[in-house]
Amino acid sequence: MVIAEATGGYERPLMSMLYKYKITVALLNPRLARAFAVSEGIKAKTDPIDAKMLLSFAKEKSPRPTEYIGAQREELGALMDRRAQLTEHIAKEKNRLDKNQKIICGSINKMIRILDKELALIEARITKLIDSNEQMQAQSKLMQKYVELVRIPHGRSLPTSVKLHRSIAINS
Repeated sequence: MVIAEATGGYERPLMSMLYKYKITVALLNPRLARAFAVSEGIKAKTDPIDAKMLLSFAKEKSPRPTEYIGAQREELGALMDRRAQLTEHIAKEKNRLDKNQKIICGSINKMIRILDKELALIEARITKLIDSNEQMQAQSKLMQKYVELVRIPHGRSLPTSVKLHRSIAINS
């Protein structure tokens, strides 16, 4: 079994390759791995120290293998990550509007329009992907009921729905 630490997406190519070759892998939450290191009295953080710590963690805690979520859910995760990036960029650009001279605001508004268009394209791809998979469609309907029940604000419903998709895929 390979033990890896989630590193903000850098682990994805490794995970894909391991799944492709049917190699068992356990993907650890970095906070959990760090807490284990601290509990062992390890304060320094370098790649060689992390590798030894992950090995110790695996021997002591026997983590469960991380199940492959499937190519479509991987794609969905990548699209959702990109959606979050675009949303963050739009918010930053909007925050710049009131802090700059009018001569700059035209450029900022142009960038917001470009980012809004790209965000719409990404959201359309997310919807198309979910609609192309019967299991995701059924889960999406359930999640929409949950979103309505819990009254999640409109802009947060899609990310919440996809996070639930990921959770269901991992725990299925």
